[in-house]
Amino acid sequence: MFNQYLITTKMYKFKHFIEYQNGMNKNYPSFEKALYEILVEEKKSTHWIWYIIPYDRPSKQFGDLFLINSKDVVEYLQNVELRNNYLTMMTSIFTTMSKKEHWYNYNEVMSSVDIKKVIVSAKLFKDYSFDLEIVKICSLLLKLLNPIIYHQNEITKVKKKLTYEILN
Repeated sequence: MFNQYLITTKMYKFKHFIEYQNGMNKNYPSFEKALYEILVEEKKSTHWIWYIIPYDRPSKQFGDLFLINSKDVVEYLQNVELRNNYLTMMTSIFTTMSKKEHWYNYNEVMSSVDIKKVIVSAKLFKDYSFDLEIVKICSLLLKLLNPIIYHQNEITKVKKKLTYEILN
């Protein structure tokens, strides 16, 4: 009885992810539609990143509804559907972006804002998952996106320096 309660609680905790990924909210694309965008169209054109590639920061539109923290990663991946969808999408993003000649062309696949969300999610899942397939694809994706991470860090340094110079 206790185990059934835990399973039900875990399923309920991530129920909204499953509902959105299965297209139960008609205002947002299903996982299949999102996957089609990345693999066939090679361009993310609709809004789905929060419920397919979760991360530990609130979204402007949904607040913390689709936010997961480091403690949630293992539980999230225990749901076979969510795990498989995450692995498939991250692998698809890696595959599509790998076709681009230069890292600065990655925004042809998705916006820089969404790329940042992928990076944050990949770091979170790489650091807190015990699933070797998940860790591997997140590591590969982070390595592929490393030039963007480096570039963003350099921009942040310049902004901080300029702000300091302006204020002092």
